Amino acid sequence: MDGYKLLSYAAIALHDGTLLLSTDSELQTFSDLNIYPGGTLDASNAKQLKVKGNVVIGKNPGGGVLTAPSGNSITSFDVKGGFQVRSGATFNHNNGTVTLITRYGNTSATIAIEAGANEGTFYNLHKLWKRNIKLGSNIEVINNYRNNGSGYLKADGNNITIGGNWYTKANRYVTFKGGTGKVIFNG
Repeated sequence: MDGYKLLSYAAIALHDGTLLLSTDSELQTFSDLNIYPGGTLDASNAKQLKVKGNVVIGKNPGGGVLTAPSGNSITSFDVKGGFQVRSGATFNHNNGTVTLITRYGNTSATIAIEAGANEGTFYNLHKLWKRNIKLGSNIEVINNYRNNGSGYLKADGNNITIGGNWYTKANRYVTFKGGTGKVIFNG
């Protein structure tokens, strides 16, 4: 059946199996989402995927697959922690938007796509809220990057390649700290 909501108050860990979310369904965890080698989460037809902790795809050594909700106007993929894709793991962006609603205290959530990760790019990346996000590796956003929050994106010596537009809300806060990292427009 379609249109169901699955809530987990603990972390979700997928090992050696597939979780297929049906059409218009929702999956929400109040903790982390860990997809281990042999585990697959297919949310391509889901309406919402909400993670109130970190998303980690794969554990060393590699493996694990996450397919995000499709990029239509009624779907969402919200993450309140960091986003990591380990070497050998796969993140299929499915032309959707990953919205980082960082919630951690004075520390930064980290985005890290390890070398050897298959399809470790984002289609759209949207940052909200007050907390900061740090790059733990180079990343690519095929379409648009938006920062509508007051927290900043810290390159930390890594590069971010943008294929579309870069939008930052005009406010009194610094929203990007490049350091030695670069923003590369490749549209």
